[in-house]
Amino acid sequence: MAFEKASPRRRGRAIAGVALLFVACLAATEFYLATEAGSGGRETVFLGEKPAGGARHVRLREWQPRTTYLAPPPEIRRRNPGPTGARVADFYRLETDDEGYIRPVGTGGDGGLTLAFLGGSTTECLYVLPEGRLHAVAGATLAAALERPVAALNGAKSGNNALHSLHLLTGKMLSRRPDAVIVMHNINDLAALARLGTYWNGDGSLSPLIAEKTGAGAAFKALRDALIPHTYRAFKRLTRSPAREAEPAPPTAAQAPLGLQAGELHRWAHDFERALRQLVRVAQSWDSRAVLVTQVVAHGDAWGGRAGQGDYLAPGRLARQGFTPESFRAAHDRFNEIIRRVAAEEEAYLVDLAAGEGWDASLVYDRLHFTDAGARRAGRAIAEALIPAFHARPPDNE
Repeated sequence: MAFEKASPRRRGRAIAGVALLFVACLAATEFYLATEAGSGGRETVFLGEKPAGGARHVRLREWQPRTTYLAPPPEIRRRNPGPTGARVADFYRLETDDEGYIRPVGTGGDGGLTLAFLGGSTTECLYVLPEGRLHAVAGATLAAALERPVAALNGAKSGNNALHSLHLLTGKMLSRRPDAVIVMHNINDLAALARLGTYWNGDGSLSPLIAEKTGAGAAFKALRDALIPHTYRAFKRLTRSPAREAEPAPPTAAQAPLGLQAGELHRWAHDFERALRQLVRVAQSWDSRAVLVTQVVAHGDAWGGRAGQGDYLAPGRLARQGFTPESFRAAHDRFNEIIRRVAAEEEAYLVDLAAGEGWDASLVYDRLHFTDAGARRAGRAIAEALIPAFHARPPDNE
């Protein structure tokens, strides 16, 4: 009896049919075992087995290590370049070292000092030239005054609040045994507490917890990012619309609260105070000097700048969020008062930037974020506050 040889097309169909049958059987088996393993959203496993759901992690909200970011400045930054003759760059570079700290870091070395900076976008200084960023100026000024090497570790990131900074401090910064921990928080905490009600929220960007995603979609993204991350990024750049390119998403730091209800500001202020005290006490328990910095906001005519895209504290924008300029100013001032009180009661150092005069558009381009000149002023103020603390202290190796 003669047998005909199967054609390549028929062999292909047979292989595809077997594969589909295998996938169907696998899916049915998975469905059955999943039904048997748990009920009501719960899963039952033997100790030592890995549950099917994704693990949860504390969020380390940091810049990606060993990465260079290019950031085109918003319109309001271009309209308010700083003092006469200042120039706004087409792109600002933010480079990170192996641990995710914003460069330049400097070198502490033997007999040197290490400063740790925590905060949001006002500490990060994204739209400032690298050597003029707040942490770099503070480190260079202190090094020159003390004639000692200084490493300045800037772990700030746009949108970070005090709870994020606490995670960064305990998760990585304390391993460097910093001599001083400099913290500048206010508006991000106010925004998060007003908009979400608590530090422990379910916001995809601000939540202190991250749950690993599982399923086919998550597996596909993981495979894509492992195999073709550069190709995918190039594709996204080609398909990005000009409108999105021209208008970067506003930072979480500048999202205004939803409004003031009776007693809510008191509750937010109380939570902010507790978070600040926790940061100070953790730093001090590891023999670091805690430094609290009040946050500048130039209101009304004191600013004198030109509005534009990216003006997140404009009256109209605040009104859409249930705030008036007056109520926002009162809330922000109250948080600064908390910073002053906590510094006094916890015996921390205070750098009261908000008490200084002359914070206009030449120093804060959108009422809040520093120009190059503003960052230099803030960095020098921080260094000057620390010079007496370290002047009489001999290097550790002496």
